[in-house]
Amino acid sequence: INAEYGGLNINTDQFGRVFEDRTHIFAIQPRPSNISSSAKIYNMNVRGKRGNIVQVYPAVEYDWVPNRIHIKQGDYIHFQWTGSDFNPTGNDGQGKAGTDRTNLVQVEGPNSNIKVYKQDQVTLFNGVPTNIRAATIKRFATLDQTDPLLNNAKGYFNNAPIQFPNKGQFHFMCTRNNNYSNRSQKGTIIVE
Repeated sequence: INAEYGGLNINTDQFGRVFEDRTHIFAIQPRPSNISSSAKIYNMNVRGKRGNIVQVYPAVEYDWVPNRIHIKQGDYIHFQWTGSDFNPTGNDGQGKAGTDRTNLVQVEGPNSNIKVYKQDQVTLFNGVPTNIRAATIKRFATLDQTDPLLNNAKGYFNNAPIQFPNKGQFHFMCTRNNNYSNRSQKGTIIVE
């Protein structure tokens, strides 16, 4: 490299080496045609890694992103997240070793570990058409499979954006990533 124009501090022996591939691919989907171009759509995702705080450092334990969100009446939330089958198999967590999965159920309050069981009391999904509301509640809770630890669920979850037509506070948690002590994956949606 010509030093007259500024040199680069490069060790050319390192160019051909691959240390760790941390490539992530994502795609931005077009706005659904049934949602107005002026409507706001927020993303609800999951961050973190399977394990306790020491095992996952410098990452974090599971958490919703955002874990507390303020939206306006009529706004939408797009719930989508990914899981992995390649976590260290010795890390703490529920379900099959090395895997992480996330589901979503409504709870009674921000500090509650009690799921809202009666379908007519699950208000989180009031923006879903009544003819598919029960199936939506079940899909978020079970991830379209029957194992209570979600071991048979696919790693990627993607639901169509859900509108929030009513004001209120909606609290939710993941049943798999909540062991009632130090791990607690909970979130709150505040509709103003």
